[in-house]
Amino acid sequence: MEFHCAAQGGGNLRIKWRREGSPSRHNWRVLPDHTLQLSRVGLEDEGAYVCTAENEAGMVEAVAKLRIECTCSVIDLVIFLICI
Repeated sequence: MEFHCAAQGGGNLRIKWRREGSPSRHNWRVLPDHTLQLSRVGLEDEGAYVCTAENEAGMVEAVAKLRIECTCSVIDLVIFLICI
């Protein structure tokens, strides 16, 4: 899963990623082009991810929301008891 942050600006442009409401996780990685890459995405990764771009002229943020949908299936387990 990847989110791209396409910020442009002069001067010393700094780009950071954060997750709203929770700390970053071990499955995050920010690529050299400022793309946030998440590996092994699971239900706990659902939420809002914020890209912040800042330089001497100011700061701007963009929010990307990740929604996880899963379908669950129930497996019937039948146990046979043998009485001797």
